[in-house]
Amino acid sequence: RILAHTLQPTDLDRYWDRYKQWSLTRPVADLLTADEAAAFEPEPNAPLEEPEKLEAEKRDRVIQAREQLYRLTIEETLKRRPFESGIKRPYFHIKPLDESQLSNWRRYLDFEEKEGGQARTIKLYERCLIACCNYPEFWLRYFKYAETIGDPALAEDILRRAAEIFLKSRAEIQYVYASHLEAVGKIQKARAVYERFLKTTPGLLDTILKFANFERRQGQLDTASALYESELAQLEGKHHTFLILHYCRFLAEVMRNASKARDYYEVAVSKHPDSKIAWQNYIAFEAAQPRGESECRVLSLYQRAVAADSKLSAEDKSDLWARYVEYVQDRGTSIKSLRAVEAAYKAASASLKDTSRKRTNDSDSKDSHRQNKSQRTSYSSSQSYSQPAQSSYSQAQPASQYQQPYSQAYQQSYPGYQQYPAASPSYPQPSTYPTQYAQPAAQTYQQGYAAQPAAYAAPQQSYPPAAYQQPAAAPAAYAQPAAGGYSQPAAYPASYYQQPPAGYAPPKAAGAAPPAAAPAP
Repeated sequence: RILAHTLQPTDLDRYWDRYKQWSLTRPVADLLTADEAAAFEPEPNAPLEEPEKLEAEKRDRVIQAREQLYRLTIEETLKRRPFESGIKRPYFHIKPLDESQLSNWRRYLDFEEKEGGQARTIKLYERCLIACCNYPEFWLRYFKYAETIGDPALAEDILRRAAEIFLKSRAEIQYVYASHLEAVGKIQKARAVYERFLKTTPGLLDTILKFANFERRQGQLDTASALYESELAQLEGKHHTFLILHYCRFLAEVMRNASKARDYYEVAVSKHPDSKIAWQNYIAFEAAQPRGESECRVLSLYQRAVAADSKLSAEDKSDLWARYVEYVQDRGTSIKSLRAVEAAYKAASASLKDTSRKRTNDSDSKDSHRQNKSQRTSYSSSQSYSQPAQSSYSQAQPASQYQQPYSQAYQQSYPGYQQYPAASPSYPQPSTYPTQYAQPAAQTYQQGYAAQPAAYAAPQQSYPPAAYQQPAAAPAAYAQPAAGGYSQPAAYPASYYQQPPAGYAPPKAAGAAPPAAAPAP
């Protein structure tokens, strides 16, 4: 049995080695199954062989059969290794699985349904549901597979576990479970499923309609009608409109109770006068009635729907007016009534267009006002961020503090070096903020990078107002090199290369000969 399981190849190798060692220490009868023992029984008329030879032959045949099973299991294990390596979480956890693991389970199940047997596929489905028990798709897939192999008991057990244990609040599971029970004739269980789920999720329209249709299929029309009425008493808004129109059609088409259906249509249009669908369904119901009073009722409904005090929108009124004229053209019996309706339609169309245009203009003006307001808000916000704080610059130190007497420093270090021109004795900085805030003008960037493409032009600085204006041009010491590259500096003045003073002699090098005596003057 162990050799037949798709374990890791290393585990199978270990078990196979142990089995071979164990089989050598046991008699052959202990190695045989019941079927193999019956197959090895000698025939009645067969010649007798030596017991030792017969036992050795049986042992060899058993070992060969077990080795064949071992190799087949290794082959099947290697086929499933990619899917097994993709299972990162084989246990249950409240956190959802990522899409890669869900996709791996889907592909693994596809492979097993095609390549594996029924027992192996069922075992894989059970493994899958341990980690994926919160996903209805795997329960429904397992259920369809059980139906495919013709096992109704397994199919019902799958849906029961899903609907009553793991997925109590999932509507699709409950609906499939109830329909399966109804299909197999378990009506009371199916009704109990609908009742339990309707209590769990009150007001769910799909459950109400499916439950009512279930009772209708069982011939319990009064039960279905009572269900509609009890649920309508608890609903409001669009859900009420949807359900009451379904109930009206049920009364008219199934129960054949036109008067009760008309009463509920009146409730629908009185409780939801702004619903175009309610008016259209009511008109279609009256138009489907036998001729006689139906035409008068239809015309009356159209007049109520398009009246001036109607709650319908201008677009809905215009559509119903067109339908009204078409109905009178197709069903009317008097040309005078047709001409009167057409004239009323033209007059109403003009007023409806004016109303629609006025609403459009009001909407546009509101949108424009809202847009302007948002623009003003964004502009004021940007101004508040773009204006620097006045106090941050007003506390700057005087410019004289940041002046550097470069000419004196160089003169002290190099006595022969001439002073800079008088026009630039120092490098004064702006009087409002320190040197590190000074930015060279765009002209200096253009001079230094004239050879670069236009995309690399110097950005335009948008610094604060005139009180903090940048200097017109950068000092000469910070000027950038020309486009041609870096040029050699100008030669120092002649005074820089002064002769050494009289009597000055360079120091003697170690081991050098003494200088010759100076000639007499």
